[in-house]
This record gives sequence, structure tokens and C-alpha cells, in this order.
Amino acid sequence: MTGDIDTTVRQWLAFAARWSRTRRADVTAAERLVTESLHSASSRSEASRDGVVSADDVLACEMAVIAASGLFDTTWYLAGNPDVAAAGFDPLEHFCRHGWRELRLPRPGFDLWWYWCTYLDPAREAINPLLHYALVGQAAGYATRPEPYAPRPGTAWPAGYRPRRICLFAGYDRDGVVDDYVVAYVRELSRHADVYYLADGFMPEGELDKLAPYTKGRWAERHGAYDFGSWSALAKQHAGWEEIGRYDELLLVNDSGYLLRPLDGVLAKMDARACDWWGLQLTKRDFLGESVKHGAIPIEQARAAYPPAREATWLNSLHISSYFIAFRKPVLDDPGFRTRLDAVVPQDAKSKVILKYEIGLSCWLMARGYVFDTFVPVLHPYHPVYTATHFELIRDGFPLLKRHFLAVNPLDTPNLVHWKSRIREWAPEADVGMFERNLLRVADDDKLQRSFAITENEYGEVVAPRLLEGGELVEADQATPKYDHWWAFPVCAY
Repeated sequence: MTGDIDTTVRQWLAFAARWSRTRRADVTAAERLVTESLHSASSRSEASRDGVVSADDVLACEMAVIAASGLFDTTWYLAGNPDVAAAGFDPLEHFCRHGWRELRLPRPGFDLWWYWCTYLDPAREAINPLLHYALVGQAAGYATRPEPYAPRPGTAWPAGYRPRRICLFAGYDRDGVVDDYVVAYVRELSRHADVYYLADGFMPEGELDKLAPYTKGRWAERHGAYDFGSWSALAKQHAGWEEIGRYDELLLVNDSGYLLRPLDGVLAKMDARACDWWGLQLTKRDFLGESVKHGAIPIEQARAAYPPAREATWLNSLHISSYFIAFRKPVLDDPGFRTRLDAVVPQDAKSKVILKYEIGLSCWLMARGYVFDTFVPVLHPYHPVYTATHFELIRDGFPLLKRHFLAVNPLDTPNLVHWKSRIREWAPEADVGMFERNLLRVADDDKLQRSFAITENEYGEVVAPRLLEGGELVEADQATPKYDHWWAFPVCAY
């Protein structure tokens, strides 16, 4: 497969070089070349000896071919990507330059990431999948989305059965430390699963020994692919798929949350559910609080209302948050699942890790008909673990407090400065002092201070600190005292 892709890419670049030279001399002749390329593979292979071509010319040729193919739906793309419309970008240029790499769908019915994973190499951005379909896939009869699968009944455990679990735990610490809260988290997991730990980074000798009593294997190595990179490396190289295949259920867990209570209640509740994979909660980016009339919706309704790969941008796709997610035997034994986890590679932005691996895996599993479930039985407005709803979830037995909620407060939840008393109210056994020590060590101080400074006014409106804008910054600078022995001045936070 890889060799075929490389050949296609070489032929494509050679064709783009030929097209760009032809266009400079004769625009009509260049248009004929595009038409020929869509109907005859030989027209591209004949150009295989042509020379190098600039990135701008490749982009222009790509746009010309896709426009001539009629496969790109401009109206649909703009409607599904309001940021593109608001910025005044040419939609086709945006898709060819950025959109396909961000998994923005070019038309209804073209599941871009599924096509990419099925016919191309998901570990490489070798060629635009829609371009590949226009030049190769359409003539070859390639599908543009998975065949519809009848919903499966879900995997159910016999009454009283205790499934054998394996847990792949992804860690990261900027100081190369196995923090106390991580030790406590892994210790609790080890009561229910065989745990394998991998930190994305380097650690001093002996640091991993803290986890020795609770893990079957532990490593630290820099790979730069976030939690999915650690899970991928653990599955491929350290624990190994053969070992994983001996278990009933695989847990993928990371260290982004503080464990508030034992996991017995969560696991007992989910063991009683018939499903093929499950997590703690669902999320959907465009399911927003201010636009939702009736609040949360039941998970059964969410399954029916938001099928996968129907959104123009995958950021809006329904998915299970991956900081704690479980897969049962039918999924573990599916070659497609293993292939997708094996194909994880570093990305140039964290958002692409979320798009390709977190959202992408959810959409693929849903499309395959694997039944999912969640500990939180409803879909809350986005994103419940970053709003005051998080404390309500904890009241109802949710086991984790997300550190990002406190450290960054991305949705400006007010009054987080009182988080410890809120946690003690609903999880009195939680070691909030241990959590606070980690938070103060690793969180960016300016972001943490801003997070804790967000309040509400007398009208119930959120009051959040904001950065000074141009004129305000100048005024603040002029009003700041200056002396002959010290001088303070405001600076940009970034």
C-alpha cells in the first residue's frame, strides 16, 4: 500500500510540474491536461520524468483538479465552517491548504479520515484524500465512507463475572516526576487491572520505581505524540498486542485528572451495561449551553441524533472523551482498531491529535456499529468537565477532577478559587492537598491566577480578567510609577 501511495505522489508532483509549465504558456492547454488527468491515469504517468515544482504551483494544480472534478461542495463547506466564511477565505483554497489536514469534510458523504485510513497511510500527510479520490479512487471504485453496519447487541458480562482488564497509562510531567497523585491513581487502577505505564519524557533514574509495586511494566521515553502516542507505543512495543489480546477489556487512561474516589462504583456500573466500548462522558463541541433549550439529552437520543461523519468539521462530532476509555473484546480483536492505534504519530498541533485519534477513533467505532456507553448517562452541553457542571457530576459519583479545569479554566467558570471546599463537600476522602501541590508546581501561574480571579457580579454575570488592548496598555504604562532605581512596566502575556 505504501509503495502505491509513493508512486501516486511521485506521479502527481510530476503532473503538477507539467501542468504549471503548460499553464504559463497556454491556459487552455492546461485545462485540457486537468480534464485528461481525471479520465486517464496514463496522462499522469507520462509526466513521471518531469522536474521539481514549487509548493504554490502544486496547490494551484490541486485546486484546479478538484474544481474540475466537481467533488467539492463550496456551499456546504462554508455552511459547516463559519470561521472560513467569516475570514473571507476562498473555501476551496482553504480546504486544499489547511482543511483536509484538519479533517474538515469537503462534501456530504465523504468521510475524509475513514478514506485516509482505509486507502492511504494515516501516519503521513502524503496527499489530499479528496485529490486521491478524484485521480485514483473514483475510477477504482473506492468507497467514500464505511458501509452502514447494523447496531451490535453490545458485549455483556455474565452475572457475577469479573472481567480481566489491562490498563495502558499515559503520563507526562514537565519536571520528569512521578507525582504523588499519579502514584495514588495507578495504585487504585492496579486493584482492577494489570497496569503498564509510559511517560512522554525523560525521568531521572529511580523515579519510575515509585510505580513498581503497582505496574507490570513502566517506561519513560520522549515521543511527542501526547497520550495517544504513549498508548500506541505501549500497545505496539511494550505490553504488545498479543498480551493485550488475552484480556477481556482494555483501559486507556492518562494523568490529566485527579482521582477523587475509588473506581469500584464506576466499574461496577459499567460492568452491568451491555456495550463494546465506554468512557466517562460524551461531548460535542457545538452542543453549547447558550444554544441548548432543554439542557442535557439522554445518551440514547444522542446516539440517534448525532451519527458519525455527518459534520462538516470533525471538531463538532460526537465523541467520548479519551482521558479514561475502555474497549471490550470485539473491539480489541478488530484489526482496524489495532491499525488505528498503531498509526499514531506526532502531529504539529495538539488539535490534530484530538481530531485524528480521539474524535477519529470514536467516529470509526460508531460507524462500525460498536455500541458505546458512558458513566454519565446524558450528553451535557460542551464541555461538562470544564464548567460548573463538573461539580454536579462529582456529586453524582464522577471519579475525577480535571486539572485543566482549574489550571486554565477554558470556559471561564466563576468562583473556582473555592474548588477545595467544593470537592470536600462531595468527595470528603479526596486528598485535595496533594492535588493542590501538583497544581501549584505544574500550572502556569498567570493562567492559574486568572482562573481563580473569575467571579460573578451582583447580576449573576461572569466577570473575567482580560488582557489590555493597545491603547489601554499605553495608558497603563504611562500611569505606572518610574524611579531612578526601579521601573515596572506592563507586558504582553504571550
